[in-house]
Amino acid sequence: MYQIESNHEALILASETTRLRVGFVHKRCGLDRFHFAKEVAAAAVVAAVGIYDSMEQAARLVLDSGGQATSEFIGHRWGVSSGQQAL
Repeated sequence: MYQIESNHEALILASETTRLRVGFVHKRCGLDRFHFAKEVAAAAVVAAVGIYDSMEQAARLVLDSGGQATSEFIGHRWGVSSGQQAL
């Protein structure tokens, strides 16, 4: 079983699983269907984690930029010191 330590290794695992799905490697290596299913499930989990991480980063970016825009608006409307306090 793989011990995944980075996103790069996760991508390598996903590409290996894709090759397994095509059917060339698993026939040569003698892997059974259960092992194959575990590899596909592992790749699905890695993909789901990647999507979750991307969504988290996007949410942080939206909140940061929204806060910055609000601070600039308050600073423009009520003065720079008020805008800085809004951060």
